[in-house]
Amino acid sequence: NRDLVSGTIGRSVNEPFARRAVHWLVTDGNRPPATTETDVTAQRRAAMRWNRIFHTADGAIYWAGINAVSYNTIIPLFVSKLTDSPLLIGLVAVFSQAGWYLPQLFTAGATERIGYKRPIVVRLGFLVERVPVLLWPIAALLSLRAPETALTIFLVAFGAHFFGAGIVAPAWQDLIAHTFALRVRGRFFGLTTFLGTSLGAVGGALSGRVLGAYRFPFDFAIAFACAAVCVQLSWVFLAVTKEPPRIVESADTAATDVPTRLPQQHTSCAALRALLREDREFAQFLVVRTFMGLGTLGFGFVAIYAVGTFGLSDTTIALFTVAMLIGEALGNISAGHIADQRGHRVPLVNASVCVTLAFTIVWLANAPAWFYPAFFLMGYAIGAGRVSAMMIAIEYAPQSRTPTYVGVTNTLAGAGGLVAPLLGAALAATSYRALFAVAAAVNLFVVAGLLFVVNDPRTLRRARH
Repeated sequence: NRDLVSGTIGRSVNEPFARRAVHWLVTDGNRPPATTETDVTAQRRAAMRWNRIFHTADGAIYWAGINAVSYNTIIPLFVSKLTDSPLLIGLVAVFSQAGWYLPQLFTAGATERIGYKRPIVVRLGFLVERVPVLLWPIAALLSLRAPETALTIFLVAFGAHFFGAGIVAPAWQDLIAHTFALRVRGRFFGLTTFLGTSLGAVGGALSGRVLGAYRFPFDFAIAFACAAVCVQLSWVFLAVTKEPPRIVESADTAATDVPTRLPQQHTSCAALRALLREDREFAQFLVVRTFMGLGTLGFGFVAIYAVGTFGLSDTTIALFTVAMLIGEALGNISAGHIADQRGHRVPLVNASVCVTLAFTIVWLANAPAWFYPAFFLMGYAIGAGRVSAMMIAIEYAPQSRTPTYVGVTNTLAGAGGLVAPLLGAALAATSYRALFAVAAAVNLFVVAGLLFVVNDPRTLRRARH
């Protein structure tokens, strides 16, 4: 019993101090479980106003910082100033998509066995998700004298941020699902991301002024520093949220339990196969969700194509960011409202239609003005997808298995997101126009899959009852 954790975190954790440190990072001490569902409901309602304020502030400020230096426009532009390799530029999309998604299958099982999720999100999340962002402005400043070293540090820190977010994502999504009832969850998440993207649009406009007022690399260093401040500030609000009590269903989910062994890869894959056999409707959704991840293969290359084809300035790219974030804000708020009324499948259909139209416009673009509606549509799709692609997995899941369903969904989406930028880089090296045509075709396929293959989990629930 000396090995607290093996596999993902490491096999050398066998000293009492290290054990206590890891225990503190992922558990809530000896907090007792709730005894009845009535107790859970009562305490959830008592803390609802507090949690709504501080979870909303956390999400809004976090997304404001991240969106102001968009990883679809400004960050690929920064990387392109240090290298002309499509593969290295494509790593931005690899890390931002696959980095967040892929770890979740391997942390979902361990997360599921820990009773309270807030310590994972707050304590472990600070180290693995928030701290790496502090290196972004440092890397930008280093690029003045050592561009190759700066590029390496930036890509590692950028990837570490998203992989860290992926590690704690099942716990965070389970925390949100437990804190907010189904009837208000979509509106909460839609409002939070709407505020974050709206503030991000303002930040994007300010980033445009910074990129036009200062010489490289000080312009990017200032923009990245502002993003880092927002990410750390949002953690302060997250740290004061309250997790409602939970009912422990078995000894495996005791509130103080730390899993003695995180799931190994073969165990996770076996669990995945069993889950897909048991829940055919969920399996059908996963196939389409994987292609949704694949359909992002052109996202990281649109801004680079616009700059290379039309010789646009950095300030113009920042304006594209604003157009994208305005669309994203509308996607956030509309998806939350539509989802609460009609379920999450409808916003996903809308998002996929918008991506298809966006890549079609870019494919046919013969003037810079075409890119404004394209980025707006891309933004709407990102906003609607951010709300509904995560929340729909929660609705497919039985309550006790939320982390596993979320982890499986996001990991398979990450598999598509891992392949997509690499395929995009290969196509971009040959022809950008071919890349955008293929991207439009893949997303048209996704639209068909959502309409004719996927069933909304709320409809399934009503049919069963």
